[in-house]
Amino acid sequence: MKKRCWVYFVSCLILLFYGLRTITRTYEWQDEEKFWKRAISITPQSARLYLQLGNEYFLKGNYEKAKNEYKKAISLDMGFHQPYYNLGIIMMKEKKYKEAIPFFLKVLKLNPKFFLAHYNLGLCYLKMKEYLLAEKVFMKVLDLKPDNFKVYNNLGVVYKRTGRIKEAIKCFKKAIEISPRYISARYNLAIIYKERGNLKEAAKQLKRLLKLNPQHQLTKDLYKELMHE
Repeated sequence: MKKRCWVYFVSCLILLFYGLRTITRTYEWQDEEKFWKRAISITPQSARLYLQLGNEYFLKGNYEKAKNEYKKAISLDMGFHQPYYNLGIIMMKEKKYKEAIPFFLKVLKLNPKFFLAHYNLGLCYLKMKEYLLAEKVFMKVLDLKPDNFKVYNNLGVVYKRTGRIKEAIKCFKKAIEISPRYISARYNLAIIYKERGNLKEAAKQLKRLLKLNPQHQLTKDLYKELMHE
């Protein structure tokens, strides 16, 4: 009888131990930052673990800490393109477009077909008004992703700002053809029609936009302005 009670007691202790361990591990998984820190303490030479911890800080909006972790990842593996890319994205979020460019160029040196690096590099040039460079990059993006409607829209913006209106219209129409519900391209097309005096076509695009999104304030304002002309 005593032996049976002792076995029962030991079994309960084992179950309690593993139960507490499971709860602790579950808590670690719920707190991603603690989880990745713990993983790093076990495997401190893993660049990917520092990347994951950096991503956690990035999601929380703590860009300075994220940068530090991405730089640690790079120091461990300089051929690992993802932390360079993430650093470039942070620079863009901080509107430091010039500082972002070297990171995207480094990514493309390591991985020439990384579509998003090309795309964001083009956006940086566009933001900096380096239109010839932006055009060159966006054309490269279309080689990789020929049906990307956002690239056609951005290329249309480049052409509009450089006075190549026919090409801009063509790009905006192509973006709409690929994605009929894409608001930005329709709005940009409506602006061009309005500026060129083609009020009928401008109104057509704006009405379509209001059906897609009745609360789109820029469209509402432009349509109201158009109706008073």
